[in-house]
Amino acid sequence: MEEALIHLINRADPVAIVALLLIFGGGIIVALISISFNFISTSRKRDAEINLKHEMIARGMSADEIERVLAAKCNSSPGAK
Repeated sequence: MEEALIHLINRADPVAIVALLLIFGGGIIVALISISFNFISTSRKRDAEINLKHEMIARGMSADEIERVLAAKCNSSPGAK
């Protein structure tokens, strides 16, 4: 089995091997970058919300007021009138 695989690799076109590596390796790299950016984006949004909560607590806002602010923030969409 090993000899057949070695023979197949030796006969293969180097350009085809490089192309296959770029296709599959490139797809994996794109997927990893996408996952990383999604994680970073989610993490920053969570940190911003935590900082907002801390600021509101420091200003002495009640739990009901904080809840209303967060609900209003979640219900509004960019560009909404």
